[in-house]
Amino acid sequence: MNHRLLTVIALLLAGLWGAALGYVNLHAGSGLLDRMEASLADIRSAIVGAKTPPPVVSIVAIDDRTARAHGYPLDRATLARLANAITALKPKALAIDILLVDPGPEAGDAALTSALRQGPSVIAAAATFAQSSQRVTDAAEDPFAAIPEANQLLLPLPRFAEAAAVGIVNVATDQTGTPRFIPLISRAADRLDPAFPLRTASVALGVDPTIERDAIMLGKLRIPTDIGQRLPVTFYGGHGSIATFSAADALDGKLSADAVAGRIVVIGSTVTGGGDVFPTPFDPVMPGVEVMSTAITHLVTGDGMVRDRRMRLIDAATAIGLPIVLVSLVAWRRSAAGYVIIVLTLIVWAMLNLSAFAHGYWLSAALPIAAALPPALAYGAAELWLDRGRARHFAEQSALLQRIEAPGLGEWLARDPNFLAAPVRQN
Repeated sequence: MNHRLLTVIALLLAGLWGAALGYVNLHAGSGLLDRMEASLADIRSAIVGAKTPPPVVSIVAIDDRTARAHGYPLDRATLARLANAITALKPKALAIDILLVDPGPEAGDAALTSALRQGPSVIAAAATFAQSSQRVTDAAEDPFAAIPEANQLLLPLPRFAEAAAVGIVNVATDQTGTPRFIPLISRAADRLDPAFPLRTASVALGVDPTIERDAIMLGKLRIPTDIGQRLPVTFYGGHGSIATFSAADALDGKLSADAVAGRIVVIGSTVTGGGDVFPTPFDPVMPGVEVMSTAITHLVTGDGMVRDRRMRLIDAATAIGLPIVLVSLVAWRRSAAGYVIIVLTLIVWAMLNLSAFAHGYWLSAALPIAAALPPALAYGAAELWLDRGRARHFAEQSALLQRIEAPGLGEWLARDPNFLAAPVRQN
């Protein structure tokens, strides 16, 4: 096959391959690509390293010390005392990351209801789905169309829901269980509910959220969201990165006012063996309350990762352009220089991707790799196969020529390739 025709075909196929992957990633995502992207996101997080979170959220943890002193789980009366002790220190909002779905002793429930009314407060609910894995798609202009519909909601008792705002605590994890996104809106058959972090941020800022196609507005603060109104979650560091204090100190009156005043306070369990833990790039056992607190910090400060439709469009453009560039370089006759430029191109792309990640823009690393490597390798293999075919052809022609030429002529031509390049008359 003609080399130029082969190159044109390869470039067209490379562009179509990248466009197909870009389209899938833009509208729904791919399981294999998502798994690759999760691993590459962890690598980039480790390279960028831990950072100090803004001082806007404090965690009051029901930890092992609290469990030894007051039992576990805390009874409603003790939880009410804890809420009252924190509210007395004037937090901006109090969020309780505990499901209060079953009735307890009347005195304890009444005390907790009264405590929740003392200040701005949020309590947790949860959504359950028929299948553990939910797929989101971005195929309509309706901002709610891409939100999976919950099979059932685990809501707090009505008396608690009347005393405090309610938010859904579900997270979206990858195949390893690492939280990657917080669904900011949960949809059931007849209702929409905000996520626990969104409700908490809304109560703390004193504004109602406004939903756009690719963002959530909290007053003048615009929070970009991914497919299905999901908030990307990137962690500041390991367990304890967000200021954490023992609930035992709060119950004993030893909690400093500086740890609470003017901050959002989240109450949650960190007790060993409690089960509400997740692996992250920095810690294999990150408590769920710290995952929620990280998302709240992202929403209040706007310092979260940008992973929205614009980023996915850039990913799609890269998935088309990068394989075309690599195939063009492989096809370049100056092969040694082409391979050097290929390596430099990949290094530059990797550095730009890492720099964007470090500055809060989550561009896909898996998609360009999946789009570029197969066409480049396939074209390189085809070129190698054709080159070997040409070499065999010339070898066969040389062998045939050796059969009809005068003895020693081959050796003479090898020594002097220009022999008889111009006619010579001689005896």
